[in-house]
Amino acid sequence: MLLDNVSFGPNVVETDTELRAKYTYDSTEIVATTTTDGETKYSVLPKQDKYEFVTDKRVPKMGVMLVGWGGNNGSTVTAGIIANKKGITWRTKTGVQKPNYYGSLTQASTIRVGNFESEECYVPFNKLLPMVHPNDLVLGGWDISGLSLDRAMERAGVLDVDLQNKVAPYMSELKPLPAIFDPSFVAENQQARATNVMTAKSKEAQIAQIREDVRKFKADNDLDTVVVMWTANTERYSDVGPHNQTLDALMASVRANHAEISPSTLYAIACIEEGVPFINGSPQNTFVPGVIELAEKRGSMIGGDDFKSGQTKMKSVLTDFLVSAGIKPRAIVSYNHLGNNDGMNLSNPLCFKSKEISKSDVVNDMIHSNELLYDLKRGKKTGAAVLSSSRSPPLHEKSSKTTTKVEEEDNYKNRTPATRSSSRESTPVIPKTTSSGNSTSVLVSPVTTTSEEVDDEVDSEPEHPDHCVVIKYIPYVGDSKRAMDEYSSEIFLGGVNTIVMHNTCEDSLLAAPLILDLVLLAEMTSRIRIKREGQDKEPQPLHPVNVLLSYLTKAPLVPKKHPCINALAKQRAMLENVFKACVGLPPDNNMWLESKFA
Repeated sequence: MLLDNVSFGPNVVETDTELRAKYTYDSTEIVATTTTDGETKYSVLPKQDKYEFVTDKRVPKMGVMLVGWGGNNGSTVTAGIIANKKGITWRTKTGVQKPNYYGSLTQASTIRVGNFESEECYVPFNKLLPMVHPNDLVLGGWDISGLSLDRAMERAGVLDVDLQNKVAPYMSELKPLPAIFDPSFVAENQQARATNVMTAKSKEAQIAQIREDVRKFKADNDLDTVVVMWTANTERYSDVGPHNQTLDALMASVRANHAEISPSTLYAIACIEEGVPFINGSPQNTFVPGVIELAEKRGSMIGGDDFKSGQTKMKSVLTDFLVSAGIKPRAIVSYNHLGNNDGMNLSNPLCFKSKEISKSDVVNDMIHSNELLYDLKRGKKTGAAVLSSSRSPPLHEKSSKTTTKVEEEDNYKNRTPATRSSSRESTPVIPKTTSSGNSTSVLVSPVTTTSEEVDDEVDSEPEHPDHCVVIKYIPYVGDSKRAMDEYSSEIFLGGVNTIVMHNTCEDSLLAAPLILDLVLLAEMTSRIRIKREGQDKEPQPLHPVNVLLSYLTKAPLVPKKHPCINALAKQRAMLENVFKACVGLPPDNNMWLESKFA
């Protein structure tokens, strides 16, 4: 049953401007004790803490600035909002189509709030708390391409032509601001699009220009708040070192125009200094340690990384199912090909490496949850695939099938290729490339290891499935990405179960609703404060590293001491239960005790 109009119980006090909810947080505490004979024993103890959630009810006039506004994602989001707001219909070969927000967690899903006469009751996600509606968003942003949004939409080729023709008049006057462009961070094939580049040359001046652009956009549109999102090309990873490990070092590097300060990091710095939430929708390591330190110091929200819309979302569900069912995945092989500009940029191995890391680490927490299946104290490490091309040196990095304990502890601040590499390089491979027009097909070859190397590596790392990710650029398929996965698992009495899946992912049509969810949830959570009974005098904002956005990202950015969770159901439950706590409701425990009596 869908409930569209609900009020909440005695735990909630509502005023014209606020919701104040008393909340009892039930959890468990694990206590370790050592016996006289040196044995460690663990006790699992129930624990209760009292909190108060304070939510600002006032829905602001909100703007969204997209870095990469003229790309496939940005033009699709813009067209989608216009079609929904104007009620535009269009014809396809299957008939008349009506606009919707399908694929959006906030606009097209529900939250269970209880039971009415043995029937489960739900409310729309966006009705539990007072959220901005996407139709009310004001859009702007930057792009290295100077095309107006109607022409950018046509170039993207994502939407049906009849819909393009009907929304084009509303988009023809929308043009992106000049963007920061550093060709060393993207594929060489992107330079042809760089017709709208910011004139400021120094990194310090570029940050100042971004801040000025945000202030002007906010003032010109009479906005209460702005959220900025990176939906531009995947950058190569930035080197992490003395130049960006601390805030002071990072800002000194900006002043010195250090070559390893990426454009996305400059946007992040500008937004943090301006007090504007910044979300990274791509897989590169935008949030180097100095950026995170700046966000924490200023209390300015950041979130990321990398939209989770298709293959990786399926992987975070399927791997969780297998491991939870006591089935042991031994090999996960993921193949993709796509033909949009994202795919063309990813044909550069350095840019691909950012994406490979983002897509590969998604299974780690699920594997670590079941030591009955996996020996996490000892493990056998094997060679995997590496990507190479004729345009750059081979990247002889080990498979991202395992991470070291040190990496996991430092996952928050230092997600870089260097920290993910093993201490010894893989045996070099001979890359094979084929060219057709302006495209390059990069072939992946297996890494071979000698018996001596294998002996050295036995028991060196925790046990983990073999995991390989391949992405190829095939121009013909455009934005309609193909994803193929094979899961090989051990089952009862030495049996092997193999699951093969083919997924046709309309890339931008899946990503656009996620972009809306990310900016709307970022704004909504910025209005939530929390107070711990007996500890805080006044309610405090949530941590500036917004882990509540994890459901929508491949490589969640998490605060210190917060586990990195990728299992999709857990990510949704975290977000849903925090929203329910804001209105004084308990988490959904699925026990149905009231129905368990004869």
